[in-house]
Amino acid sequence: SRLWATTLAIGPPMALGVQTAAALYRWCPAPSEIQAVVPRSRRGTRLPNTSIRRALPDTAGLHRRDGLPVTSPALTLSHCLRFLPMATARDILDRSQQASGPPLAAVAQQLQPRGPGTAQARQLLSAADGSHFAAERLADPRGDRFENAVEVVQGSQIARDLDELHRAVQALLNCRGVE
Repeated sequence: SRLWATTLAIGPPMALGVQTAAALYRWCPAPSEIQAVVPRSRRGTRLPNTSIRRALPDTAGLHRRDGLPVTSPALTLSHCLRFLPMATARDILDRSQQASGPPLAAVAQQLQPRGPGTAQARQLLSAADGSHFAAERLADPRGDRFENAVEVVQGSQIARDLDELHRAVQALLNCRGVE
């Protein structure tokens, strides 16, 4: 297959990564271009229809999926959140969590302090655990922004806590006759 041919052509150390690895974990469809990662110290490999990133930590434990070397689930998701367009990254994040993918804390640990896409990845992770929208929901207890902030992952503890707080504030406002 193309994945095996790419793996052999690049040679170790390498791993299939980003959206290609996400597809192998069944979090998204396979991309048209194979995406691989190599250690940051490696230079010079080019293949047609293949995107190669120097983003594989030299000490990373490689995983195997269908016999192929892939980045770990947490590193795969971290790379997807950093390197893919926001909408695609959000879809992969949602599907990974529905499929009992890596804990968000493990994904956050894979992020570098700075670098391309790190801000986007942090934004997506905070939205996934609900903390990004907590301030918005608390800032307007009457609910004007409540409907717009529903990007909080349904069923998360913070979403339940905020819903309970919202109901309590609504009840208080209703007792005082505030509409």
